[in-house]
Amino acid sequence: MNRLILLLSLIVLAFSVSAQKREYDYGKIAELKGLTKFYVNANAGDREAIVKLLDGQSGLSLVDSSDDADFLIAFEQFPSRQLGAGHIASGQFDAYIRQGERLRAVWVKEDTDGAFKQAVAKKLAKKFLKEYAKVQ
Repeated sequence: MNRLILLLSLIVLAFSVSAQKREYDYGKIAELKGLTKFYVNANAGDREAIVKLLDGQSGLSLVDSSDDADFLIAFEQFPSRQLGAGHIASGQFDAYIRQGERLRAVWVKEDTDGAFKQAVAKKLAKKFLKEYAKVQ
């Protein structure tokens, strides 16, 4: 009986933790219209590559603190995979706006590229810039 109670408690806990992880809603990139100040959360190399491509383009301006940003960009590169003699890298680029205390994901994309440093970050930043420019 104690095992059953423990098992049920773990299942309830797992569901509540899973529900807490999703702390944002989904929106559309058009919600970035008129927003220009951005902050980037990524590892140092990817952050530098993204900032270099975006800062100053289409009126975009990097800020030093996420508190000062109109929107936030998060980039995560996943571990590369071997494909034949080479490697394939993949990553995810997300843009968020704030709605009160919650985040709203307005652009979420994954892509892959060769394993050159920052290749996926650059590829996705270019795609984001193209879509961002369309809504300005």
